[in-house]
Amino acid sequence: MNRRRFLTLAALVAAYPAYRVVGPLIDQRRFHVNGGQLARLKAALADPGSPLVGITFIGDSITWGTGTAQGPNPNPRNGTLTDPRDNFASESYVNNVKRYIGDKYMLGSQVSLANWRSSPSGQSIVEFSRYDSENTPQKKVRISNQGINGASTSSYMARNLLSAGDGVNYAVLPDDSFVFVQLGTNDRIESSRNPSTQKLLADNLVALVSKVKKTSNVILMCANPESIQSSKYLFGMDVVRSATLDAAKICGVDFIDNYAAFEGLDLRSLIPDGIHPSVAGHSITAQNIISAIEMS
Repeated sequence: MNRRRFLTLAALVAAYPAYRVVGPLIDQRRFHVNGGQLARLKAALADPGSPLVGITFIGDSITWGTGTAQGPNPNPRNGTLTDPRDNFASESYVNNVKRYIGDKYMLGSQVSLANWRSSPSGQSIVEFSRYDSENTPQKKVRISNQGINGASTSSYMARNLLSAGDGVNYAVLPDDSFVFVQLGTNDRIESSRNPSTQKLLADNLVALVSKVKKTSNVILMCANPESIQSSKYLFGMDVVRSATLDAAKICGVDFIDNYAAFEGLDLRSLIPDGIHPSVAGHSITAQNIISAIEMS
């Protein structure tokens, strides 16, 4: 990892209150228990005897943080883990989940920010570290944002889950126990590299999950719905949702339905460009994920 920047959790919480915008716990229909991964995550976070809880988010530009209008310039980029990353100051859904976990499960810990070692800029990794009175490490929670702009299931597997070499091209660290996967939005683009049907998208997700599942607990998620229709897409986000749910059942992993979290809401204001949620939209996704963890 790149050189770390250290913060106090109190200062972090005071500076970034957005994650606190968490309403009542969600209806259980917004997440599906297929393998108990969310319950294991909650137990690991709450267990003071668990020395390290490593969590990674795999995704595309929505996971990266696009849509908040608060992040840095994501260019130049080539769709790999060497791309620039978002800063921790943005109110992306991943950052809001990071802050919530730090405040809820690691209050009073030391906070350090770092970046993926092949990336030139950004703060993709946060670590919450707790020590005893003799400064002996007691527990660490590390959360990484491996969202890559423009990624699809095919491109992510081909570029960012490469097991050969020194590990810099593999998005999941060796001690990451939990991996959230939210892909599929860009798979809708008509291309020979992309799946053309719900079944083929589900097959891609199953292949990706099967690879990551060898070392980590995987939680599948579907992103928010689209607010603007476009002829560039072969199918809608409702098909992505169905394919992701199918893959979660096949693989026996839990599923968080961030698509359903926007049901009945004003999509034009929450997803103004048609795809990427605004700050308010990212907050809704973060709330949905947090509630799924807490209700597991």
